[in-house]
Amino acid sequence: HDTLNLELIEQGIKDGISMSCVNPYFINTGMFNGTITTKWWVLRKFCGFDFLEPEYVANQIIYAIQYEIPEVFLPDIMRIGWL
Repeated sequence: HDTLNLELIEQGIKDGISMSCVNPYFINTGMFNGTITTKWWVLRKFCGFDFLEPEYVANQIIYAIQYEIPEVFLPDIMRIGWL
C-alpha cells in the first residue's frame, strides 16, 4: 500500500487515485474450520475476536472506498496491536 502510493506520487499519476488498505481479522468463510484457531473460543467469545462475517467485511470495504479512508482495521480494536 505505502510503496504503491509512493510510486504513484513519484510518477505523477496519483491525482484522482485513492487507495484503502484493509486489515481484517479471520473471516468466517469455512477456511479455518477444524483448525486450532477455531478452538480458541475463550479469546473469540469473551475478548471480541470472533470470526468476521463476509457481508460485514464487504460493507466495510465499500464504506472505505466511498469515503476514501486510507486504512481500515477489522475489528477496529486490532488497530491497537498495529500501533
